[in-house]
Amino acid sequence: MNKALFPSPGTDPLGVKTDYKQMRYPLEAARSMASLFFSMLPKECYDKALLCGSVRRERYDIGDLDFVLVPTPHLETALKVMEKEGAIRPMVKKDGKVMLGKSLKSYILTLGGNPIQVDLYMARPDTFGINCFIRTGSKEHNIRIASTAKRTGYHLHPTGGLLKDTLRVDDDTDDRSIFKVLGLPYLVPEKRDLGNW
Repeated sequence: MNKALFPSPGTDPLGVKTDYKQMRYPLEAARSMASLFFSMLPKECYDKALLCGSVRRERYDIGDLDFVLVPTPHLETALKVMEKEGAIRPMVKKDGKVMLGKSLKSYILTLGGNPIQVDLYMARPDTFGINCFIRTGSKEHNIRIASTAKRTGYHLHPTGGLLKDTLRVDDDTDDRSIFKVLGLPYLVPEKRDLGNW
């Protein structure tokens, strides 16, 4: 990889500050970048994984890649190797803190000619479905579902699932169960943007 293309975090090849959140790519280009990222991540690094966000909703312009993973202990090592090889680099907040927490790890994928933010959301087997649901979005759809859940006595939580009086009420194997429990018809991801429901 030509490291001169990405001289330091937050700059473009000319040294100008870059806001990766404002960079947009066509859906097919984003899918290719997601495939590239996933091809570098060995299967033993996760038990389950799904590409969510605007790619799953099939938006025409994509700003980042959102993966939900049930990680194994091998994930950390694989990410460090990818970072050492220059394929990814950690996202850095404006305050200088690296965005590599326990539940969310954010990187810039620097291979493939175009940088794109990659967010890795960590889930447990029992929270994989709710995480996929929430991380698929859209924000407006999630607000609508959370409001519906609240009106019917439920609470939608990414780490706890769909709760009623602190009891889990769904099996959380996929996001269909959330619609079922709330008595709503299943809405395919590409229909979860404002104006589609």
